[in-house]
Amino acid sequence: MPFSTPPILAFGILVAIVATVYMGYLLFQVAQYQSVQVSSLQCNDGDVVKDEFLRLLGAAVDSMTIHDDGDAVSDSIYDSPDVVEAVSKKLEAFPDFHIVCVFDCDNPDLLFRKKFENRHERVRIKALGQYGESGIRSHCKYIDGGIQAYLSWHYTGSTDRIYKTVDCSAVAKISRQNVIQRVLGDYKDYIASAVGTQEPIAATA
Repeated sequence: MPFSTPPILAFGILVAIVATVYMGYLLFQVAQYQSVQVSSLQCNDGDVVKDEFLRLLGAAVDSMTIHDDGDAVSDSIYDSPDVVEAVSKKLEAFPDFHIVCVFDCDNPDLLFRKKFENRHERVRIKALGQYGESGIRSHCKYIDGGIQAYLSWHYTGSTDRIYKTVDCSAVAKISRQNVIQRVLGDYKDYIASAVGTQEPIAATA
């Protein structure tokens, strides 16, 4: 008489297999979040902001997304010839590269806006004119849909600013978009809402 597994035992084996697979999935997901590299909070100045902007720009493959004050402070990177030149070279060297900018302040006299606004089809600038709002302001710059990011906070009109960097490039591709959404989703959703369109697609490489 052929041996047959009792129904209760078969069910127990099935539950054990499902539980093992689920635990493996959870451990994998935890490992992916642990792969996100986040710097400590640091203070910045105009030079740091410029260096971090150029670092992100150099690492970008498909896109750069910006939410910033966009005002005409003395150390504004958007009035920096070096930054404008670097962006121009990036656009020339990478035909599919594009930039989305959301500025709280509507200052059309910035060198960056004079160079690119309504003059380049792959640079989209949205000025909100909301600079008068009080409280802590949060801003971000990220590339390729959030693979790397620069996040900053400061009070309205204050030059005392703190920032941190986020790097999701070590996260496995299968989980990368979910992890990025968890880490940067509020920033990405705000920019998408402000611009009124879908953001650039993240690189898959």
